[in-house]
Amino acid sequence: MTIHSFRIAMFNELTTGPYARPDQVDRTGTEWLIVERSGPGGTILQVSDGAGSAEPPDGSAPADLTARNTLVGILAEDDLSDPVNVRFLFVRVLPPATKTDGVFFPADGYAELALTEDGVISLHAVGRHFHTTGAVGGATVLADVPYPAQGAQGGLNWHFDATRRPWINEV
Repeated sequence: MTIHSFRIAMFNELTTGPYARPDQVDRTGTEWLIVERSGPGGTILQVSDGAGSAEPPDGSAPADLTARNTLVGILAEDDLSDPVNVRFLFVRVLPPATKTDGVFFPADGYAELALTEDGVISLHAVGRHFHTTGAVGGATVLADVPYPAQGAQGGLNWHFDATRRPWINEV
């Protein structure tokens, strides 16, 4: 794994709230994420909520962890003197030639990668989404829609605070 190219598992403390009030949270929970940094110079970040079995007793990620919904971010701020502490802007339209393991999840927001004091990669993200679900060729597609939109599924705001965990499928 290098700083600009990796695919790791993270354990996430998730909070959600109303779309129009990102400063409010109503629910909390935990989930597994798959976080991948790729592209020329690490310019693309993919954050997927994961499906898999329960957490093993040693705190590592489940071996069968797979991507479900995938947020995509593009590099927004990069401090060349500190290549780990970087910011990405989530996008509502998938960048050309970008492929995701999970269903592309259009959203507004940002993600920050950093190192904890213990040298572990962490992710902090804040965002929101409002979209409708459809299908193309039998595959699920999430379409970004303006807020508020008639007939669209409810939107949410969300906050991620995640830290890397050992994972057998790490790249």
